[in-house]
Amino acid sequence: MRTLLLSLSLVLLVFTISVNAQTVVTSSADTVAAGVITLREAVEAANTAVGVQTITFDPAVFPIDSGTVIYLDSALFLTDNEGVIITGAGAEVILDGGEPAPGDTTLPDTIFYSGF
Repeated sequence: MRTLLLSLSLVLLVFTISVNAQTVVTSSADTVAAGVITLREAVEAANTAVGVQTITFDPAVFPIDSGTVIYLDSALFLTDNEGVIITGAGAEVILDGGEPAPGDTTLPDTIFYSGF
């Protein structure tokens, strides 16, 4: 009986270990679209995932010296208590929550940054 309990405890331990997962942002849009991952989708996924999450940016979409802008339509909230790492290494990303996207006549909500 003790062997069974010990084995069961080890199995449960294996399933609770955190993993550092990586999500690559492949679009400068702020709306969900098929076949691409936006920063908003990556943040929302990180907020619900277990363990430390890393968000990076595809250098093909956000090349250095390009000044690729992500126009945020509303606030982005990081709520994951286990940790989210957002890195722009090898890419150039500009987050803009203060002005409308080109052609948009509405102003976005205030953008709140926390935990950086």
